[in-house]
Amino acid sequence: MKRFQFRLQKVLDLKLSLENKKKDELAVLYNLLHEKKEEIRRKQIEVNLAYKSMKMELKGNVDVDRALLWVSYIDHLWNGIHILEDERRELNLKIDKCRKELLEIMKERKTLERLKEKQYGEYVTEADRQERLAVDEMATIRYVHQKMNGRKG
Repeated sequence: MKRFQFRLQKVLDLKLSLENKKKDELAVLYNLLHEKKEEIRRKQIEVNLAYKSMKMELKGNVDVDRALLWVSYIDHLWNGIHILEDERRELNLKIDKCRKELLEIMKERKTLERLKEKQYGEYVTEADRQERLAVDEMATIRYVHQKMNGRKG
């Protein structure tokens, strides 16, 4: 009997390759998200330090021009945080999409693997059946041969 060969092996191999690529893509996106969160955290610390510096500098004597400069600077920092937050939300959407695609690929791969296991089980069952038939046929031939030799002798 021929050795077992899964007809959809190339498709299964492709799914495994796609799954690994999606996992790598997802890992890159998670790293980018982590970096973005860290960048947001640093900007928030910068805003807090700017508030403290402004309070220290303007304590006692209020210089309107200097105060406006601080407010403008802090507003600029907040705008930067809002932009980073938007980028973080966009990354989260990309991660969700990538995760869904990965789950779909994994589902397809698992389906193909189950099909392969089922077909292999059927192959083994058929190989056993053919082996039994061959053994039975050999036994029958031997029996007939012995009977024929027994009659002649």
